[in-house]
Amino acid sequence: MAPEQLETGAHDARSEVYALGATLFELLTLQPPFRGENRSATEQLIRRGQLVSPRKLNPSITRDVEAIVRKAMATDPTRRYVDCAAFASDLQNALDRRPVSARPDGALYRLRCWARRQPTLALVSGAAALLAIGAPAAIMVQQKRHADDMTRAFEEERAARLAAEDMSDFMIDVLESADPNVAKPTPAVEQILARSVKSLDQRLLQWPERRAEAQRVLGRIYGTLGLYTEGASLLSESVAALEDQLARAEATEGKEDRRKAVLARLVESRSAYARVLELGGDNVSSYREREKLAAEMAAQWPPNHWRTLRARANYLRLASGLPDTAFENAPRPTTAEVQEALRAAARALDKSDDARPEIIAATQGWLGTLLVQESQPLPPADRAPLLAEARTAMEKSLAAFEKTNDPGSLDEATARNAYGLILKHQGDLEGCESQYRAAYTIFEDRLGPDNPSLGVASLNMAGLLEARGNADEAITMCERACEIFSAVYEPDHPFSVHAIGNLAGTRYRAGQHEGLIELYDDVIARQIAAYPESHPFPPASYEQRGMLRLAKGDLEGARADLTEALRRYRLQPRATEDSAPVVRTRTKLESF
Repeated sequence: MAPEQLETGAHDARSEVYALGATLFELLTLQPPFRGENRSATEQLIRRGQLVSPRKLNPSITRDVEAIVRKAMATDPTRRYVDCAAFASDLQNALDRRPVSARPDGALYRLRCWARRQPTLALVSGAAALLAIGAPAAIMVQQKRHADDMTRAFEEERAARLAAEDMSDFMIDVLESADPNVAKPTPAVEQILARSVKSLDQRLLQWPERRAEAQRVLGRIYGTLGLYTEGASLLSESVAALEDQLARAEATEGKEDRRKAVLARLVESRSAYARVLELGGDNVSSYREREKLAAEMAAQWPPNHWRTLRARANYLRLASGLPDTAFENAPRPTTAEVQEALRAAARALDKSDDARPEIIAATQGWLGTLLVQESQPLPPADRAPLLAEARTAMEKSLAAFEKTNDPGSLDEATARNAYGLILKHQGDLEGCESQYRAAYTIFEDRLGPDNPSLGVASLNMAGLLEARGNADEAITMCERACEIFSAVYEPDHPFSVHAIGNLAGTRYRAGQHEGLIELYDDVIARQIAAYPESHPFPPASYEQRGMLRLAKGDLEGARADLTEALRRYRLQPRATEDSAPVVRTRTKLESF
């Protein structure tokens, strides 16, 4: 089965080509191309597409035949034969000893694929390579007797400088193609990076812009590995150095091209700096850097250009969660201003012909997520227009993700979860389940079976399955989430507390009450430690444990639990004596 069939069920002639290619592989090597310990492991191998060389298993296979097999079994459908006739034609060419259309993948394509499979190794190896080539290859020109020698030396140095810059750009591109979500720091990785940082002053001191560029790449690598403090420090230095270079260029007449080039590099470094600050939780500093970035983008592009509009939307979207002290020179942006900024950026991107798909996907995702958040406190009738607009935005986001060089990314999985939530609010539970399952598959494939993101996806899925009447599978998903979080976090971590509370509640509603009072003892103890008194989870747990105790004949215990539940329900924001939880619990207390 082709990878796209495993992912989405998509199927066309190229899927048949893949199946025939897999059959040919087994006929040539006497073993299947992928074989894991179980079905799930085999499916993961198929998705990754790391095919063993047929020639290693059967040396008599020619290079042309191996190239044909690899082309037929390419993970990316667009790199396969267009149909079985084209596949057959190339096989006949091989039999007739004529040239075949299949060719081994080029070095750049293979390097990109390797970077996605081994992100940490790619990042560190690339950092070392970048530093090795980052400084222009200076040719030491000694005193020359002849002008021809001087001219030749100058041209050689210029060529070497250009080659070094081209190679630096190439290495940066490869580094940034590694999936940042699956790279993990190790002591060896941190040691190599520390040495790379130390060598910056020694090797690039005479070239401040190239040094700033290397700092940008290394800072991004640190951020990719979750080492945000180190990354922010390097990126801050990169921004400061380029700001200085920009000031010098602006003070020199006739250097407009130079000014534009420095400004473009400054924008790249400031964008990376703001991103690492946000990832590290410093949203105030990130907001301020993105505000500067918006001004710098406006200096390069017209006011209605998608780059200018997106830069403005990017910093405004952070405004809602910031304290008042973050807005030193201007009032806090209103919700309407933020919405309109995101809409303007989205409209401009709809009309653009040069925006990368991942830019479109992210921006539409911001808009969709914001609209969903804004719709939550509204009555159902007022919520509908915002949800409809959010749905359109998320559909555009997902369509753009499918056009990226890396479909099935973790960002796409997050977008699918958000889209699933929209569909759930709109009553499309079947569509919601499809999106949740697609997100779950991506998380499991990219992150493995024990990542917290998979635990969150499990809880999302559990709530949906319960709503669709599949209580047993919902309980299984809750149990899976508890396993994941208990392996990663302490028992009092919010994710762990939330998961075990969901498990207890799902079992309660499903009628699986054996041993549930003891489980609620644990749940309530953790919830009291983790949540404030006004939080809605503890009173629900007290109420449910009270009813379990009542069913067991423990009237005193039941009365105590329901009394505490009522007290806590009354503490919740906007709680009144007529609110549903208060009325329900009071009625139960009055009944015995």
